Amino acid sequence: MGIARDLKLDADGDLDLSNGKNAMWICDADAIAQQVTVRLRMHRGEWFADLDLGVDYDGQVFGPGRTEDQVGSEIRRAILGVPGVSHLTSFAVKRNGNAVAVTFSAKTDDGQTMGPVSVEV
Repeated sequence: MGIARDLKLDADGDLDLSNGKNAMWICDADAIAQQVTVRLRMHRGEWFADLDLGVDYDGQVFGPGRTEDQVGSEIRRAILGVPGVSHLTSFAVKRNGNAVAVTFSAKTDDGQTMGPVSVEV
Protein backbone atom coordinates (compact mmCIF):
# COMPACT_ATOMS: atom_id res chain seq x y z
CA MET A 1 0.00 0.00 0.00
CA GLY A 2 1.21 3.51 -0.72
CA ILE A 3 1.02 6.42 1.67
CA ALA A 4 -2.37 6.64 3.36
CA ARG A 5 -3.56 10.24 3.30
CA ASP A 6 -6.81 11.86 4.35
CA LEU A 7 -8.27 15.20 5.32
CA LYS A 8 -8.26 15.56 9.10
CA LEU A 9 -11.63 15.39 10.84
CA ASP A 10 -12.45 16.82 14.25
CA ALA A 11 -14.01 14.88 17.14
CA ASP A 12 -17.50 15.42 15.66
CA GLY A 13 -16.46 14.03 12.27
CA ASP A 14 -16.43 17.43 10.58
CA LEU A 15 -13.55 18.79 8.52
CA ASP A 16 -10.93 20.13 10.95
CA LEU A 17 -10.36 23.81 10.21
CA SER A 18 -8.90 24.63 13.63
CA ASN A 19 -5.80 26.24 12.12
CA GLY A 20 -7.82 28.91 10.35
CA LYS A 21 -9.23 28.51 6.85
CA ASN A 22 -7.06 25.64 5.63
CA ALA A 23 -7.96 22.00 5.87
CA MET A 24 -5.25 19.82 7.36
CA TRP A 25 -3.93 16.52 6.00
CA ILE A 26 -3.01 13.47 8.04
CA CYS A 27 -0.91 10.58 6.76
CA ASP A 28 -0.03 6.95 7.34
CA ALA A 29 -1.18 5.36 10.63
CA ASP A 30 -3.09 8.50 11.68
CA ALA A 31 -5.04 8.50 8.42
CA ILE A 32 -5.83 4.80 8.70
CA ALA A 33 -6.92 5.21 12.34
CA GLN A 34 -9.27 7.98 11.26
CA GLN A 35 -10.68 5.79 8.48
CA VAL A 36 -11.32 3.03 11.03
CA THR A 37 -13.11 5.52 13.28
CA VAL A 38 -15.31 6.62 10.38
CA ARG A 39 -16.04 2.98 9.52
CA LEU A 40 -17.00 2.16 13.11
CA ARG A 41 -19.38 5.12 13.23
CA MET A 42 -21.05 3.99 10.01
CA HIS A 43 -24.06 1.67 10.15
CA ARG A 44 -23.92 -1.11 7.58
CA GLY A 45 -26.11 -0.19 4.63
CA GLU A 46 -25.79 3.54 5.28
CA TRP A 47 -23.62 4.39 2.26
CA PHE A 48 -25.39 3.80 -1.05
CA ALA A 49 -22.18 3.07 -2.97
CA ASP A 50 -21.21 0.11 -0.76
CA LEU A 51 -23.93 -1.31 1.44
CA ASP A 52 -21.46 -3.73 3.12
CA LEU A 53 -19.36 -0.96 4.71
CA GLY A 54 -19.87 -0.21 8.37
CA VAL A 55 -21.08 -2.18 11.36
CA ASP A 56 -24.36 -4.09 11.60
CA TYR A 57 -25.32 -2.42 14.87
CA ASP A 58 -29.01 -3.31 14.63
CA GLY A 59 -28.49 -7.01 13.95
CA GLN A 60 -25.05 -8.09 15.16
CA VAL A 61 -24.27 -5.66 17.99
CA PHE A 62 -27.57 -4.73 19.63
CA GLY A 63 -29.71 -7.54 18.22
CA PRO A 64 -31.53 -9.80 20.67
CA GLY A 65 -29.41 -12.49 22.31
CA ARG A 66 -26.07 -11.29 20.93
CA THR A 67 -23.07 -12.54 22.86
CA GLU A 68 -19.90 -10.55 23.51
CA ASP A 69 -18.07 -12.86 21.07
CA GLN A 70 -20.57 -12.08 18.31
CA VAL A 71 -20.35 -8.35 18.99
CA GLY A 72 -16.55 -8.46 19.00
CA SER A 73 -16.47 -10.47 15.80
CA GLU A 74 -18.64 -7.93 13.95
CA ILE A 75 -16.55 -4.98 15.11
CA ARG A 76 -13.26 -6.76 14.32
CA ARG A 77 -14.60 -7.47 10.82
CA ALA A 78 -15.23 -3.76 10.29
CA ILE A 79 -11.78 -2.73 11.57
CA LEU A 80 -9.89 -5.33 9.56
CA GLY A 81 -11.89 -4.39 6.46
CA VAL A 82 -10.29 -0.95 6.33
CA PRO A 83 -7.50 -0.83 3.73
CA GLY A 84 -4.11 -0.58 5.38
CA VAL A 85 -4.99 -2.46 8.60
CA SER A 86 -2.88 -5.61 8.84
CA HIS A 87 -3.91 -7.05 12.20
CA LEU A 88 -5.11 -6.13 15.67
CA THR A 89 -2.62 -6.13 18.53
CA SER A 90 -5.20 -5.37 21.24
CA PHE A 91 -8.97 -5.16 21.23
CA ALA A 92 -11.72 -4.46 23.77
CA VAL A 93 -15.40 -3.75 23.30
CA LYS A 94 -18.04 -2.86 25.88
CA ARG A 95 -21.77 -2.50 25.34
CA ASN A 96 -23.74 -0.24 27.63
CA GLY A 97 -27.40 0.01 26.75
CA ASN A 98 -27.62 1.50 23.27
CA ALA A 99 -23.95 2.50 23.17
CA VAL A 100 -20.75 0.63 22.44
CA ALA A 101 -17.17 1.59 23.25
CA VAL A 102 -14.29 0.10 21.28
CA THR A 103 -10.60 0.43 22.11
CA PHE A 104 -7.97 -1.17 19.91
CA SER A 105 -4.41 -1.05 18.70
CA ALA A 106 -3.30 -2.43 15.34
CA LYS A 107 -0.45 -2.72 12.89
CA THR A 108 -0.69 -1.22 9.44
CA ASP A 109 0.32 -3.07 6.29
CA ASP A 110 3.66 -1.26 6.36
CA GLY A 111 4.33 -2.13 10.02
CA GLN A 112 3.38 1.13 11.72
CA THR A 113 1.64 0.97 15.09
CA MET A 114 -1.82 2.47 15.27
CA GLY A 115 -3.36 3.29 18.61
CA PRO A 116 -4.62 2.85 21.08
CA VAL A 117 -7.71 4.19 19.35
CA SER A 118 -10.98 4.63 21.26
CA VAL A 119 -14.33 5.03 19.53
CA GLU A 120 -17.75 5.40 21.14
CA VAL A 121 -20.90 4.89 19.12
